Amino acid sequence: MRITTVLFILLLPLFVFGQETVDSIVPIEPEWNRKDYSQEDKIFNRSIWTFVDNPALAGFDRKLAAAYRFRMKNLSMGVPNDKGKLELAFMKHEAFVDLSTGGPKQNWGTAVYYSNEKELQHTIQHAMLASSFRINIKDHHLILGAKITFQLSKLNDWGKLTFGDMFDPRYGLVYQTNEIRPSSKSNFIYFGGGLRYYWKRFLFDYSVERKPDNGWALAQMGTNIMTNKLKAVYHFNVGDGITISPEVTGEIQSIGNNIGSGNNFGFFSAYATITYKDMAYGQLGIADLNRLSFRAGYQLKDMLVIEAGLSSYLDKTMEKIGGLAGVDVGIRYQIRPWYR
Repeated sequence: MRITTVLFILLLPLFVFGQETVDSIVPIEPEWNRKDYSQEDKIFNRSIWTFVDNPALAGFDRKLAAAYRFRMKNLSMGVPNDKGKLELAFMKHEAFVDLSTGGPKQNWGTAVYYSNEKELQHTIQHAMLASSFRINIKDHHLILGAKITFQLSKLNDWGKLTFGDMFDPRYGLVYQTNEIRPSSKSNFIYFGGGLRYYWKRFLFDYSVERKPDNGWALAQMGTNIMTNKLKAVYHFNVGDGITISPEVTGEIQSIGNNIGSGNNFGFFSAYATITYKDMAYGQLGIADLNRLSFRAGYQLKDMLVIEAGLSSYLDKTMEKIGGLAGVDVGIRYQIRPWYR
């Protein structure tokens, strides 16, 4: 009898406190549906915009990520290869590794980037190192970033280039060009900086960079481009896991030997992105008021992101010359860092 009494006393708490009715379980609201939803977890933030655009995005999503992207531009234009066949005149390979390196507080981000780009007979290689620092004040977040870029410019085959002074429109004759042959290789080092501020569903980006103009890089002309870019985004939650994110970007490029006294060019772009439960996104917009752009991406188990995009010229003359403005495909693999 005593044993039965002891067992009853020991098991009683399990029956009383170890059970819950269905009505007592409070459903957990998905993170992507909350009003204070973090900007860091947006799938298109991890896919479209990277620290290459703004160094403040180094380590932005607090994951260890590796990515690769292949881009093509002006698909109707070609250059002859050694066999006499035409190849794409503009193509670019990009790869990077991105990591938040701040330990438990995760206030530091570091990223490494490499690209190999072909423009006609001009090959440009970039190696970049970017770092960021995060300041959190309650639900206000400010990220500061800086980057250093090493650029190698190389001329592949000067003899395969054609210039306007080589052709006689009356008789169809072909002459030698009077253009001065540039150097075969040139090396450059340049810097950039940026910041990102976000509060709940509002996001603000600013970046600045001064780099050599690729068109004059081999000619040793010292022509630089100073780029100032400003972007604003707001996320509207429309329910059922769907978020609509309109964004506008303004850009000013100053080109000249002495920046500040050179020519200034203004650019404007606007996009609207629809995200579904951070599993998939689609983006439609206008870039530089001259290109219609569409992108789409899909994320599998918060680890693998596959994306693709294309753009076409709105200007009919450019469309006839260049054809499809651009096509790119990319893949990104991301995991939670070991210290989280």
